[in-house]
Amino acid sequence: FSTHKAFLNQLAGHRFKKAGSVFVSLDNVYLAEQEEIDKMISKAKAQTKNDLAKLPTADTSGVISDFLDSIPDVAKQLGSAEFILNVNPSGIGLNFQFTAKDDTSLAKTWSQLQGAEHALLKKAPIDTVAFGSVAFSPSSKSTKLQKSLLDFSLQMIKTFNKVDPKLAKKVEEGATAFLEQMTGHFLAIVHPYPGSNGLLPSIITGIKDVDRARLAFDKNTKASNEMLTAMQMGVSSGFSQYKIGDAPVTVQKTNYGSASPMMAMFSALMETHTVIAKGMSIVAYGADAKPELERAIKGADEGFTKTVDVKRLLGEGVSNAFLYAFISPVKLMQRVSLGGMNPFAATLTGLQAQGGLGFVLGVDDSTLDFLIDVPTALLKDGMAVFTRIKGGM
Repeated sequence: FSTHKAFLNQLAGHRFKKAGSVFVSLDNVYLAEQEEIDKMISKAKAQTKNDLAKLPTADTSGVISDFLDSIPDVAKQLGSAEFILNVNPSGIGLNFQFTAKDDTSLAKTWSQLQGAEHALLKKAPIDTVAFGSVAFSPSSKSTKLQKSLLDFSLQMIKTFNKVDPKLAKKVEEGATAFLEQMTGHFLAIVHPYPGSNGLLPSIITGIKDVDRARLAFDKNTKASNEMLTAMQMGVSSGFSQYKIGDAPVTVQKTNYGSASPMMAMFSALMETHTVIAKGMSIVAYGADAKPELERAIKGADEGFTKTVDVKRLLGEGVSNAFLYAFISPVKLMQRVSLGGMNPFAATLTGLQAQGGLGFVLGVDDSTLDFLIDVPTALLKDGMAVFTRIKGGM
């Protein structure tokens, strides 16, 4: 008892929330399992080193070792985790809350993450079947976070490919210059493009200064082309291929040579059209991307944020939410087209999807809160789909 007195006192004083709750002292878990965790990490590092030794770039494998080394460091900074189940007539919510110890670098990092209004979400069309929206306030220093992701991506590329350091440096400089022009607002959506029946993604990023962002984008695109060409990947870029208003559009195409049936299914994603205008960078895919760019630049509010699913997600009450994501599985099954094929289209014709799976990520001081939202309507949709598919077999 004396060994665990502090934990038992903490447990006795804990007030559980909602329908059910599980509270875990991660600090105690790590102390109890430290030796086993360290063994697992050492084994993973040894295996990684052995695997990468077979590659011509084994000298750059440090990024993976560094990542593995960071796991115990992060574990030591986590104080607790709580899993909260909330059940009500409208659906099921599952919160995963992780709290960092006071005065740790992890607690400091999380406390700096401040969400903002998800203004770009209003630009999503009413027929959106999936989206991911990120919105950071200027005080969050989101550029620093994005730069860390950029550095990690470049290191991973160099781990598995021979890359000229000078070319990699040019890519890093161009990408960093573009990151500095980003506002911290980002929206990715999947929906049928105007005049199209299939589904394709498009990406909108908030931009501070359009002219500077265009210069940075062009610089980064040219450098990336050089690097990818040196890696023997067929990439071509056409600058100012056409204009939307007075904004030039850059078209990039990736050619993988002899296309396999699998690659043919994703052929539209091998061509991007990018325009930077009106405080936004917009990327659309495929040869028929122009109408989608025109729609996004127009930016009309079609009322998507007022739909039942989105209103429910935005009202979930996660503190300081900086990420919202949503997907309607039924609508995705009805509309997705891979190489012109959709095995579910005929079976699910006429089925009115009522719900979707939602995700929210936010932070309250040093506690990171991740919510998975499953509305009752989605469960009903699932039963309807199962009944139709079963009946068609």
